[in-house]
Amino acid sequence: MKNKILQIRPPKQYQEGLLDIEEGIDNIPELIEYLKNGFSMEEARKMSILVRIELIKRSCEFEVEKDGEIQEVKKEIQLLITEYNQIE
Repeated sequence: MKNKILQIRPPKQYQEGLLDIEEGIDNIPELIEYLKNGFSMEEARKMSILVRIELIKRSCEFEVEKDGEIQEVKKEIQLLITEYNQIE
């Protein structure tokens, strides 16, 4: 999984469904791994945010929570998407 992520270059604007996250912390690259694999700092930051967004979405699929809590999670996802889109 980690190798698949390291082969993807982040698009300028957030695209939903670009990554399919699998279970396991060992599947997620660290910031330094992106840099060692030729990513610029901006690309590495975008990929880190992209992975966070997809991890949150995946965990929401498996969690049954109150509507208010789900709304808070959706707000957090939107904030991350905005942060992603602001990186040049």
